[in-house]
Amino acid sequence: MRVSAERIPESQVVLQIEIEPDQMERALDRAYRRLAQRAEIPGFRKGKAPRDMVERHLGRERLVHEALDTLIPEAYNMALDEQQIEAIDQPRLDIVQEEPLVFKATVPVRPTVRLGDYNGLRVKRPSVEVAAEDVDQAVEELRHRYALHEPVERPVQMGDLVRADVRGHIDGREVFADDDFEFTPRDGVTILLPGFAEGVIGAEKGAAKEVEVTTPPGSQPLSGKTGAFTVVVKEVKEEKLPALDDEFARQVGEGFASLQALRQQLEGRIRERPGRGVDRSPGPGRGGGVPARPRRA
Repeated sequence: MRVSAERIPESQVVLQIEIEPDQMERALDRAYRRLAQRAEIPGFRKGKAPRDMVERHLGRERLVHEALDTLIPEAYNMALDEQQIEAIDQPRLDIVQEEPLVFKATVPVRPTVRLGDYNGLRVKRPSVEVAAEDVDQAVEELRHRYALHEPVERPVQMGDLVRADVRGHIDGREVFADDDFEFTPRDGVTILLPGFAEGVIGAEKGAAKEVEVTTPPGSQPLSGKTGAFTVVVKEVKEEKLPALDDEFARQVGEGFASLQALRQQLEGRIRERPGRGVDRSPGPGRGGGVPARPRRA
């Protein structure tokens, strides 16, 4: 693994981390073994399907993303140790390329300050209560992160992983075009523009569906305009959430002995986080928490 570090303004450090091919291959092999234990592969018992069959059934992208879910936190924490950097919050991650993996982490660090005479100051540490609902929501986020997606032959429903040819036109102008757009419609989540995700529900594979959208009000030329997106669904995959049990906990991050141990770790992370709120990370870690899934550059 090769790591370079650059300090930038506002008390941040940018790490560029390049993963060696053999390290990436080991992560892919670990990901294959995890997926093989959970996936239903026709003709094979769980855990017995060879890697090429798992990859063919679930797709290369699913295998890579499963590997990145553990490889990126591992590499990030190793880079912090190597560069002797103390992170104080979640980093912002940007993937430069996936195979071999190269990514950047913009890490918040403590500013350099000159302290006055503080020895006489006394502050009582407040008692922090973490609601069970916060922990439940954090666990639910993890279940979605570790869910499998299996192809189905039916119209699109909320929570499906959808791959489609999408073209958007507003006020006579093409504003979006993607031959292989992948997205997951969820209640309350805006995709592209308000109304798009809801409008795709019920779309059938291979049939064009027109979805009406309206841009949010503002100062841009197309603000407040009504337009239409044409969607031709190519593939629909149903989300299969893992069971909420000890086996699931053992698959999260580096693995936890039980679901209760995972919940305790999440509760501790929520309690320590400034402002609190629900953790969006793929698993507990150190250095400000394991970073959430990065955006692809």
